[in-house]
Amino acid sequence: MKKINLRELYPDVYTTDFFVDVTEEVMETIRAAERAETAYERKMYRYKAQYSLDCENGIENSKKYIEYIANKKCI
Repeated sequence: MKKINLRELYPDVYTTDFFVDVTEEVMETIRAAERAETAYERKMYRYKAQYSLDCENGIENSKKYIEYIANKKCI
């Protein structure tokens, strides 16, 4: 049996330390979930996959079109 602090897993719910005994299987599942989350964050950072909520699909195409029109008017 391993002791875990629920405040570390759920800081919004547990404001003080609350220790619970868990089995090895549960502890390994928690660790696997933490490793998967860390790997996901690392992959997002590595491939620059941060998403913005204030843009639409194709916003880069709109920008290219506006630049094209602006350059065409100058000629």
